[in-house]
Amino acid sequence: METYKNIIASPCYVYGVSLNGDGSSTPLIAGEPGQRPVWIHLDYANEDCANVLKQMDVSESSIESLIRHDTRPRTMLKRGGTIIILRAVNLNLGNDPEDMVSLRFLLESNRLITLRKRNVQSTLHIKHELELGHGPDNIHALMLAIIENIADLISDYVNQLEAEIEIHETNIEVGSAIVIRRKVIDIRRQAVAIRRYLAPQRDALDIFYLQAKNFLAEEDALYLHEQSDRIIRNVEDLDLLREKALLLQEELQNRFAQDQAARMYVLAMVSTIFMPVTFLTGVFGMNVAGLPGLIEPRAFNLVIGFMLVVVCGIVFWLNKKKWL
Repeated sequence: METYKNIIASPCYVYGVSLNGDGSSTPLIAGEPGQRPVWIHLDYANEDCANVLKQMDVSESSIESLIRHDTRPRTMLKRGGTIIILRAVNLNLGNDPEDMVSLRFLLESNRLITLRKRNVQSTLHIKHELELGHGPDNIHALMLAIIENIADLISDYVNQLEAEIEIHETNIEVGSAIVIRRKVIDIRRQAVAIRRYLAPQRDALDIFYLQAKNFLAEEDALYLHEQSDRIIRNVEDLDLLREKALLLQEELQNRFAQDQAARMYVLAMVSTIFMPVTFLTGVFGMNVAGLPGLIEPRAFNLVIGFMLVVVCGIVFWLNKKKWL
């Protein structure tokens, strides 16, 4: 009991519960957990986290892996337990969802230690379920419930990106090309950022599944494998999403090129039509002696008429060539 008192008093302690075995839990502060399974949630960014883990008899190599700041999803078998490092969608206010938050697990026979730096909605959701009495009843079920919730949030976010790209595909003919292009680039950036972690996360869950078959019930092992398959499908969906975004960008680029070519064509036709007229006005606008028609009253009308004839002739010729 003294050990848990010290842990609860530590600034790295977030919350902790003991599982009652019926879907409910009891906060650690309420009393001695006895033989009941324990879930302890810590903040690995706090300097005291390493000391707290030592008090719980966690090995030095495990502590180093759990509190490392920059990690990628992976699974490691350590003395006394299994370390799983996963990434979850960042749903914290003011943060980008694709800036995925790290969640570390140390799974032991009768204890689960989770560590995070920023709030993870999946652990908060499971904690709330336990408070309502609808949560998991053992450590393995608790671990699977958190993994499932992480996969749910990732799937929801990927589905949201797919819905957005479909909307832009529908609006490409009527919407603003500049606005759509900017949003498509942002969607593609988010897809790339999430896939960066989902690919190794898929491998981490596969390795955990192979190890967990030795101590999980067959049903739980198959359920874990299903969550790994969901991550694989999310990776495939993100790959397809990136391809759709790329095709949409190419289509928008073609529209830009076509619009620019049409504008350049109009300018070229206008220049072709008025180039002879500009030449004539330049010649007759020279301030030198000897220009014809300086003393002829009808010269202006004749020059204007000649320019009209020239313009009409060029328009007729362009139309005959089907360039207009």
